[in-house]
Amino acid sequence: MPLWKPQMVMKVERARVRQEAVWQTRFEALLENLPEPERDAAALELQALIDEVTGSPTGVGAQAGDGGLAVAGGDVHVQAEGGSIAGGVNNFGGEVTLGTRPSQPERERP
Repeated sequence: MPLWKPQMVMKVERARVRQEAVWQTRFEALLENLPEPERDAAALELQALIDEVTGSPTGVGAQAGDGGLAVAGGDVHVQAEGGSIAGGVNNFGGEVTLGTRPSQPERERP
């Protein structure tokens, strides 16, 4: 599975920002050209769509605190291969060994 390079991430983010601006302009023009009762109904429908997409009636979506992982309206699949470790959030407070532990010199017993 290819890793996303920083240039690709930036390109995707620029495209997202452009599309956001285009669709905002389209929706504003639509709402401005509707009579007031239809405008109110359309605005409510748009808000319902936003709530459905974000998974939140407030439009905020999932939130996680420091060191957390939050997912709104989707699945997360984390998989490790080839002796590696994978996780949505990995917090290691000490030694981590993958596979067999390397041999260490035996200590002399008192």
